[in-house]
Amino acid sequence: MEHLNHLLEENPDLHKKMDAHEHRIQNILDAQKKGQLANGLSAATTVTIPVVVHVVYNNSTENISTAQINSQINVLNADFSASNGDISSVPSLFTSRIGDANIQFALATTDPSGNPTSGITRTPTTRTSFSTSGNPVKFNSTGGKDAWPTDQYLNIWVCDISGGILGYAQFPNSGSAATDGVVTDFAYFGTTGTATAPFNLGRTTTHEVGHWLNLRHIWGDTGCGGDDFVSDTPLAGSPNFGCPSFGANSCSGGDPDMWMNYMDYVDDRCMYMFSQGQVNRMRATFETGGGRESFNPTTVTPPPPPTGTPTYCASRGNSTADEWIQRFRYAGIDNNSGNNGGYADFTSISTNVSAGTGYTLTVNPGWSGRVFPEGYAIWIDRNQDGDFSDSGERIGATGSAITASSVSGTLTVPANSNNGTTRLRVSMKYNGVPTECEVFSFGEVEDYTLNISNGIRQARDISLGGDLGLEVYPNPTSSNATVRFEVAGEPADVVLSVTDVRGVQVASRTWSNVNGTIEYKLNSESLGQGVYLVAIESNGAKQVKRLMVTEVL
Repeated sequence: MEHLNHLLEENPDLHKKMDAHEHRIQNILDAQKKGQLANGLSAATTVTIPVVVHVVYNNSTENISTAQINSQINVLNADFSASNGDISSVPSLFTSRIGDANIQFALATTDPSGNPTSGITRTPTTRTSFSTSGNPVKFNSTGGKDAWPTDQYLNIWVCDISGGILGYAQFPNSGSAATDGVVTDFAYFGTTGTATAPFNLGRTTTHEVGHWLNLRHIWGDTGCGGDDFVSDTPLAGSPNFGCPSFGANSCSGGDPDMWMNYMDYVDDRCMYMFSQGQVNRMRATFETGGGRESFNPTTVTPPPPPTGTPTYCASRGNSTADEWIQRFRYAGIDNNSGNNGGYADFTSISTNVSAGTGYTLTVNPGWSGRVFPEGYAIWIDRNQDGDFSDSGERIGATGSAITASSVSGTLTVPANSNNGTTRLRVSMKYNGVPTECEVFSFGEVEDYTLNISNGIRQARDISLGGDLGLEVYPNPTSSNATVRFEVAGEPADVVLSVTDVRGVQVASRTWSNVNGTIEYKLNSESLGQGVYLVAIESNGAKQVKRLMVTEVL
């Protein structure tokens, strides 16, 4: 509420905007009860929200581990599906009011430019802490990190927050898109690492994501006369702290305080439920006019992948509580990766291999305690078409799930592989052999990069002089950019096209019967700020480079 008050001070018209939004929410809830929503989201439909975690750190302690981030994602998934282990602690008076929001959270696998990502950014800063006023943690220019598009990702910033604040969030339609999201102090995020009691079970972020989905505090922030806009949460006179005894009633008459609700201020170990009314209110935000409708899976069409960029299918384990890929070795790759929460993008790790050559592969599983049977499989996208489904692309797999401290063998890069850079995927699944695009209950998947030689030469390697044939510079740029390429051998026609990340063409140029080096100036002012794909095509061959245009001078 302190953060909201800052926003209200900065923008006096925000009251009217939020009142109008609340009116829309109430209309959605009324229509929801009557089954009159044109695109009503069924309670059985799971909403999965892509998450990007921006770690902004001044020292190594604040630069929290991937394992700590994964522990927070696990908490969110349990709390927003009423599958948290401590939900059995809800008093019998309120058990009939427990709500399952059927909302899941997953670290993003694709960044705003269409590139593979771990869903985590890490930004060093000279600032020792960040206040809630002005949202400095949310901007590069103030020592923080700019948001990813807030209608596509839940942005969570983790940093040192000043003033004793555990976390804060922005309600739907209550501020700028550039600041939309959740901020949590590094000492109260997740369940391991720097997580500090009594706020060490990840419930600070659960609470703040509740605000992000339009929930108010259960005492309505004004006492017994206040309203959290939810009928099945009893009136409360003020926040509760610590771990109260059940039965306390801060308002005369009615039911006792529902202090175990995620939207109170008690210690993490004493909050463990959303009510059904709160669930209805959160899910209303995904309907048209609700403020989070861009995350509704039944009405939103995902944008097409960028031209020329392979987009691989998702595959992951939903839980690594018991098993994970501890270490992976193949050719020159040796990655002691540890537990990464079900999926890890290690495509920044690469090695050079030769088509038709065998290399030793070893996978070491990790277990938290008891040893379980695991199945393993390895794929190489030999023809670089963005999938692992072509003949010969699964280069190895166990025949069944086995218990072993390591799995090892010699696996050959397919002889009919295309030259160039491609992806390798390794998957470990509990009690069964995984397939290439499977999302399974327990285990882990990791992706790596291979640089293949001595395979099949591709047309683009010949007609445009290989990977160095196309250059775009300076990149990033705030002025004009130069596109440079070379046509070797016989003269040929060349087409230049520039598209934005939605695939919309914004510029083009054609040269006829050219030979040698061509340099062409792109007018960045005509493009505007953003990420673009610059493509050169000739004789059926194509090369693509990304160009980032920053603020145009």
